Amino acid sequence: LTDVVHSLRMHGFKNIILIGDSGGNQNGQRAVADSLTALWKGVPVVAHVQEYYDYAAAAKHMSTRGIPEGPGDNLHDDPIISLNMFATDPKSVRYDERVKAGKATINGVSIADRPKATALAREIVEFRATTTVDAINKAIANVVTLILHIPITLPGSAGILPAAPGIDASRDWQAGCLRSQANRRVS
Repeated sequence: LTDVVHSLRMHGFKNIILIGDSGGNQNGQRAVADSLTALWKGVPVVAHVQEYYDYAAAAKHMSTRGIPEGPGDNLHDDPIISLNMFATDPKSVRYDERVKAGKATINGVSIADRPKATALAREIVEFRATTTVDAINKAIANVVTLILHIPITLPGSAGILPAAPGIDASRDWQAGCLRSQANRRVS
C-alpha cells in the first residue's frame, strides 16, 4: 500500500484517501496514512477514512428507518451489508433465488418486497456516502491544519519560517514569485 500511495504522489495526486471495506485492512491503512503524512509533512494529504466501514453507525441510522437490530441468523450476513450490495446488483445477494426459496429474510429483516428493499438500499448507500464524504472533507481539513503548524523553509529564505494559522506561506511565496516575474517583464 505504501508503494501505491507513493506512486499516486509521484503522479501528482494532492489528496490520497484510503478507504477500506474490511476490518482487517483498517489498521494497516491507518498506519500507512499516518507514517506518510508525517514523512511528507502533509503534502500531499494522505488520510485513512474508516467511516465507510462503520456498520454500527449505519445500523444505528437504519434502525430509525425500519431495519431494527435483530437476532442473528448465525450466518456471515447482515441486512445493511446485503442491501448495500443489492443497491449495486441484486444478483450479488442472490435476490431472485432467495425470494423463490422463501429465504429473503436476514436477521429477521425481510428484503422480499423489492420496492421497499430498493428504497432501503438507496437510503443505506446515501447514508454511507454522505458520512464518508464528510469524513474525507474533515480529514483533508485536519491535515491542512496540521501543515499550518509545521515550520517550513522557503526557497531563498535565511531560515525556517513558522507557519501561522490562516496563512498559506507556500501560496504567499508563489504569489510573490509571480509578482516578481511580472515586475521584471514590465521594467
